[in-house]
Amino acid sequence: MSVIYYSGADDQVKSDLKKILSVNHIFEDFTTFSNLEENSTLIINFTELNDLKWKKFWPSKLPAPKGLLMNNVHSIGIVGYNFPNLSMKLLDDGFSDFFQYPFDNPRVIGTLMNTIRDIEYEKELSSLYQIGIDLSSQADMEILLQEILKTSLDFTNSDGGSIYLVLKEVNSETGEKLMQFERSMSDTLGERYQKVKMPINNKSLAGYVINTGKSLNILDAYKISRTLPYKFNSSFDEKNNYRSKTMIVVPMINHKGEIIGAIQLINKKKNRSIKLTSEEIVKKNVVEFDHKSELLIRSLGSQATIAIENARLYKEIQALFESFMEASVSAVESRDPSTAGHSRRVGKLSVAIAELINKTDGGPLKNIKFSPDDIRALNYSGLLHDFGKIGIPEKILL
Repeated sequence: MSVIYYSGADDQVKSDLKKILSVNHIFEDFTTFSNLEENSTLIINFTELNDLKWKKFWPSKLPAPKGLLMNNVHSIGIVGYNFPNLSMKLLDDGFSDFFQYPFDNPRVIGTLMNTIRDIEYEKELSSLYQIGIDLSSQADMEILLQEILKTSLDFTNSDGGSIYLVLKEVNSETGEKLMQFERSMSDTLGERYQKVKMPINNKSLAGYVINTGKSLNILDAYKISRTLPYKFNSSFDEKNNYRSKTMIVVPMINHKGEIIGAIQLINKKKNRSIKLTSEEIVKKNVVEFDHKSELLIRSLGSQATIAIENARLYKEIQALFESFMEASVSAVESRDPSTAGHSRRVGKLSVAIAELINKTDGGPLKNIKFSPDDIRALNYSGLLHDFGKIGIPEKILL
C-alpha cells in the first residue's frame, strides 16, 4: 500500500479526504521532513489561501516540491473551486497535480492513481539504475546469470525464465550457429536445468529471436499460428508437467550490434507468490506481458549484455594472467632445475591449508575464513614466491 501524508489545518477537509483514500492507502499526518518516506505522496491543503503565495501554507524546513522529487515524493495541492489560478500556479511550481474541494471522488481517486503510477515508474527506473551498477560489478558468470534472471522475474512478476548465450562454435553437420541454454529459474519448479547446446534456428523462440534480433510477446505459447516463422518447443513442459502460456523473449545486443544471447520469461502472474501447479491455476492467474514489462526487460537486457561482456573480458584477462604465471614459474625452474615443482607445491599446499581452515568449526582458527579471491591470491603467491630468482646470477643459484 502506498503512503500518503497530509498537511493542513482544516479538519473537515482532512476527514473528507481520509474517507476517500484511507481504504486502499496508508494515510498519515505530516510531521517532519526526516519522517517523510521516499516514494510517497504529500497532500497540502490550500483551501484557505486567497492569493497565489502558496508557500505561506507550505510546512517549514521542508524542501520545495521540485526538491522533494529527488526523494520521489510527489506533492498534490488541495484548492477551492473559486480559485482556478492557484491550480495552474501549483503545477508551474513543481506540484504533480491538484484536488478541488469539495471533492469529486472519482477525480480524487483518478488523480492519486496517476501520481502513484508515476512514483512506481520512477522507483523502477531507480532500481534499474542500481541493478545496472550491481550487475557490472559481478565478475562470476554463474552468479551474474542468476542475478539477471532473478531481477527479470522480480521486475515483471514472471513465474519463470531462462537465458541463452550464443557460442562461437557451429554444428559440424548442418553448419548452423549454436547457442547454449545457460540457466533457468522458476517460482513453481525451482532451478531445474542443465546446460544444453542448441542450434540457432526458428524451431525455438530463443533461436528465432537470436536469429532475427526481433523481440517476441506471446499470449499463448500453445496457440502460435502455423503461418508464423517461429515455433514453441514444449518438451520442457512435458518433462516437468508445466504449462507455459504467456511469454516474452528479447535479444541481448552488444555495443557492436552483435546478438550475444536472449532472455526468455514465462507466465506473468497477477500475484508473484502463486505457484502454477495446474492448468486451472494458470488460466486464472497468468496475464499477458504489458508494454511496461517489454520496456523494462529490454532495458534490463541491455544492462545484462554489458555485464556479461565484462564478465567474459574479466575471465579472458584472468586466463591471460594465469598463462603469464605459468610461464614465469617455468622460467624460474629453468634457472634453478634442482627446485623444479617447488613453487607449484607451495601453491597447492597453501590452498589446501586455507580450505581446511574454512572447514574448522572450533579452536583458535574458527573465526578465520578465506574467500574465493583470498584462496586464488594464496595460490598466485605460492606460484610466484621464488620469482626473484630470475634476477640472480646462475653461478649463485648453482
